[in-house]
Amino acid sequence: MNNYDTSADCSNCVFDCFNRHTLSADELKLLIANQRSISYKKGESIFKQDTFVSHIIYLKKGLVKAEVEGFRDKKLIIRFIGSGQFIGFSAISKEDYYPYSTVAIKNAELCIIKKEAVNQLISQNPNVGSLVIDWYSNDYRFQYNKFSILGTKNMPGRLAASLLYLNSSIFQEENIYKYLTRRDIAELSGMSIESMLKLLHELKADKIIQVKGKQITINDIAMLHRLSKIG
Repeated sequence: MNNYDTSADCSNCVFDCFNRHTLSADELKLLIANQRSISYKKGESIFKQDTFVSHIIYLKKGLVKAEVEGFRDKKLIIRFIGSGQFIGFSAISKEDYYPYSTVAIKNAELCIIKKEAVNQLISQNPNVGSLVIDWYSNDYRFQYNKFSILGTKNMPGRLAASLLYLNSSIFQEENIYKYLTRRDIAELSGMSIESMLKLLHELKADKIIQVKGKQITINDIAMLHRLSKIG
């Protein structure tokens, strides 16, 4: 992790994470006084599961994976987080601990904001409160869909769903496969790396996907959607 940038000024930031045009002068000062811009290198841990929640994080640039750590170093990747997204809102209220870990999978620029300052903005400004509600709504929909995939689909369905997710519009501006390992894809799909590699080979043999190095290209998206649906 590099030294933080104390000169960062929210009033000139191109990312505008809290819709600053809706903030009063005092609210903008509060935000500026309680944030820092920090750079993380690929592979660095941003926060660990079960550590105390002290900040809300906005990912300005980069890619981050959010993962749940289990017994005997088993991991389940919940999602990948791209530029322009918040990290840690799920622990903003009464939660004392982060429920998952986050790791930069490419160099990342983050803005960290003190939890107390964010809560104050929420209580004072309905526009900020609405932004947080929208974030929660989208996050819950994503999580319920993730649970449905893991709980109701067999391994081919889970892998198909993961490949569709990685090729979705969320990552259009990122060549996400450049930063992923095959283990990452297995942990995203909730299976062993051996099972994932076997299924990936079968999808390639059936010409549903094309594999070249780390890159995976979907040749037959309709079939992949069908595999994901029938599970």
